Amino acid sequence: MAHEDQLEDGMEDRSFMVPAHAGANVLPNTPLFSRLLRYAGRTPARIAIDDVRSKHQRSHIELLSDVLALREMVANTLDSATLDALRRRDEVYIAVVAAGGYEYTVAMLTVLALGAAAVPITPALPLDEAAYFIEKSRSALVLVSSLDLKKCCDLEKRIASTSNEHFRGRYGATEFGAVFKVRLDDKKAPDGSVGQVASGVDVKLSEGDEGEVLVKSPHMFSKYLQDPEATAKAHDEDGYFRTGDIARREGTYYYIVGRASLDIIKSGGYKISALDIERELLGLPYVSEAMVVGVADEEFGQRVAALLALQEEDLTDSFLETYGNADHILTIEDVRRDLRGRLAGYKLPTLLRIAPGELPKTATGKVQKKVLGPRFFPPDYESCAEVQQWVIPSVHLAKL
Repeated sequence: MAHEDQLEDGMEDRSFMVPAHAGANVLPNTPLFSRLLRYAGRTPARIAIDDVRSKHQRSHIELLSDVLALREMVANTLDSATLDALRRRDEVYIAVVAAGGYEYTVAMLTVLALGAAAVPITPALPLDEAAYFIEKSRSALVLVSSLDLKKCCDLEKRIASTSNEHFRGRYGATEFGAVFKVRLDDKKAPDGSVGQVASGVDVKLSEGDEGEVLVKSPHMFSKYLQDPEATAKAHDEDGYFRTGDIARREGTYYYIVGRASLDIIKSGGYKISALDIERELLGLPYVSEAMVVGVADEEFGQRVAALLALQEEDLTDSFLETYGNADHILTIEDVRRDLRGRLAGYKLPTLLRIAPGELPKTATGKVQKKVLGPRFFPPDYESCAEVQQWVIPSVHLAKL
């Protein structure tokens, strides 16, 4: 007598008889992951993916390690209702916004390793269509490639304008995995926060409540292979990994401020996060991309300089709505006025340049501040017609 779950080819489906197979370092007992694990055990290791776009070359064991790390990060993000649905093997959808490549592969395998279904979305898809598929599928989460963050920002604006959904940022790295935890249903989590310290992880900031993030974690790497000098340099005297990222702590919640070398601007005695300014610039309706850097200045130490790419679509409508003139030419006074109320006065840009088209990027799709800063704001920027300068209004004193 044939079993009711008998497959079309005559083979009986016995997957329902497989015992529960779960754990932080356990992958699903499926043919796909079983094969990947078998390949990962080969010696010597073979290259599984050679991504020419992101310059990633990874073996099978490295691929699966990244999948496990991302799965843990995602599991710490999902709300309890979604996690319960996954345990019941209900249908749960997670969107993946990424072009074909290594990050796409890691994201897709992570979704499968969670027991969810993936909703793949190409970054080339028009914004309205991408937002439609995310909302139509009721995706519990959207994973976005680091090479396609602009699409993520645009999607966030679009979805936030039509729903009450909250967006949560996550922080982690290959060297130490997930550091902070924040769930989607955490109503107390402030916007912009990457959450609270995850269980089992030890975090300290180099300067009290703000400074470089120093990490100890059971998920940390042991060393840089065959490079003891780099390994020693990457840790402090107490064995904490130096992330090179600056964060601030407010209560029990943490905020990533930026990279220690590039994203911290020291101006007039203040330490200013370039990422905070970029985030607010991207919130302006006419801005498509933004890069903020510090430019050397004798009086203030550094000046806050902003390089902007303007929206290609609906720019005239945006200018008409904002300034009453579709042919408006954007000035630094406009930008400062539009940011006032969003940022403290000392954070407002004092130098502005409009890029012709998109911001230049590397082959991996990243904006190199170290290269573009001096290129668009050279030492002799005062004689550069494309650089707009904000001059502190003169105060005339009259003798009484």
